[in-house]
Amino acid sequence: MTLAALLIASSPMAHISMVPNYGAASGGYFMTHVKIPHGHGDLHTSKMILHVPRGIASVRPEAPHGWSVNITTYDLAPEDRYVSHGTAVTTGPDKVIWTSNSLDAALFDDHLGLIALQLKLLCSFNDPVADDYSGSNSIWQGQHTLWFKIEQHSSADEALAIDH
Repeated sequence: MTLAALLIASSPMAHISMVPNYGAASGGYFMTHVKIPHGHGDLHTSKMILHVPRGIASVRPEAPHGWSVNITTYDLAPEDRYVSHGTAVTTGPDKVIWTSNSLDAALFDDHLGLIALQLKLLCSFNDPVADDYSGSNSIWQGQHTLWFKIEQHSSADEALAIDH
């Protein structure tokens, strides 16, 4: 089974995308990038939260220079648990949170940001898609599709991570 991956930006002004936007086979790995074309007006992107849909087994995000990355997890359903390098994996990624450590490291309005992600797909897609796009059982244009919601937070000064 091949799965497409799409990104939904949560801010009405945001237009963050995944590039390239193509799929991968169940149980396989694929590489993509989160592309942030710029901040909002005179504001700078200082925090992003990627809500990882069920159906993703693992995520390895790039940490841009001057940014911190935190991954929160949830408990995998028993049928989705697996062994990786001899270790049982019982949790999956829930959110990837990138936070700028200073305004100087934030993404300025006139700069492009491109952050790499390596993702591993699960083999089952049984969770109904919820309002927060967290489910994995979605068919779009005839293919199973995972929806990635992202929040883009912006700052104008040293008060980082103002919501917009």
